Amino acid sequence: MIMKTKCLIKTAIKTQNVNKKLSQTINAAGVFEIIDIRDSRKPDLSIYELGENFKKDMEVIQSLLAEGQVKEVFLTAASEDPWILRQAMRIGVKEFVSQPISENEVRQALAGFRKRQIESVECRPPKNGKIISVFGSKGGVGATTVAVNLAVSM
Repeated sequence: MIMKTKCLIKTAIKTQNVNKKLSQTINAAGVFEIIDIRDSRKPDLSIYELGENFKKDMEVIQSLLAEGQVKEVFLTAASEDPWILRQAMRIGVKEFVSQPISENEVRQALAGFRKRQIESVECRPPKNGKIISVFGSKGGVGATTVAVNLAVSM
């Protein structure tokens, strides 16, 4: 299976210095492309910053995941409240990056995401395939002709 070269990431970061640090770290990885929030392409990953109204933010994230608009969501927030972290895990958030942003923490989270993406492609069973063996009992009986004609007819 061939995996596309760049994973698309949409960010919804409200704090400017957090957005800058996150963007620098993502761009340095080289295998990710940050797309604008207004871009119509479906992102592979969304990185969301929780604001003052975290319940509304959680509802937005839950709907993004439920509707299949994004494969995975990472969260970042100034607060590391355990209750918020539990809620985030329950709705399907894969990673939480604490603030101030640590480049190493972001790199590890992105590496884990990339690994999950590759494994999901490689482990996926073939969609519609069938193997039919054609074997001749001795050379020259036409097994290759039968195999080619069978493949063409399918």
